[in-house]
Amino acid sequence: MSREFLEKLLVEGGPVETASAWLYFVAAGYLLLKSRRYSWSTGPAGAVILSACGFRKLDFQYRLTSGYVLGTRYYLAGTAPGWELLIVVSVLAGLAVVTMRFVWLNWSGFVEGFRQSRRSAIAVAAALGLMFLATFLDLAQSYLRRNYPASTDAGFSMWFLEETLELIVPGLFVAAIFEAAAESERRHSSRASARRLTRSHH
Repeated sequence: MSREFLEKLLVEGGPVETASAWLYFVAAGYLLLKSRRYSWSTGPAGAVILSACGFRKLDFQYRLTSGYVLGTRYYLAGTAPGWELLIVVSVLAGLAVVTMRFVWLNWSGFVEGFRQSRRSAIAVAAALGLMFLATFLDLAQSYLRRNYPASTDAGFSMWFLEETLELIVPGLFVAAIFEAAAESERRHSSRASARRLTRSHH
């Protein structure tokens, strides 16, 4: 594939970025369905977080506002209307609270699952690891553009890898939900078998 063709795929708002966003929405919807089936109390919060990631991939953080709300310049420049700032801070604060509570309630289970090599926990760990790697690649690209503008090949390679990783991440979350549902189903079946065995002894 030519570089020009790859650039059309990777460009902001292009097929790869759009597919990544919609995979997050698929993961959110899938999580809601499985949360209802298996009574996962923190599932709706997880769906909110996944949806927020999808909206971020679609650049809603500045499409609906007068600036890039995830950067400090937006808050320090003094150009955003007061009502807009209030809404943005409220939404971001709400997301922060939801995320921190979600992590707090699920951290011990995640660590235990990872120690037991459960596929759901491994998929989540892989997704988080790739998210951090993609963020590092994004920062590295910015550094190269600012300080070594001639290093276009290296920058393009990092961009390609970053967008590829960001497409894989929501897929890993979908896989994690699938595996968690399978684990819940096995636990449910085991408890049902134990109850039947207990009743047969009586």
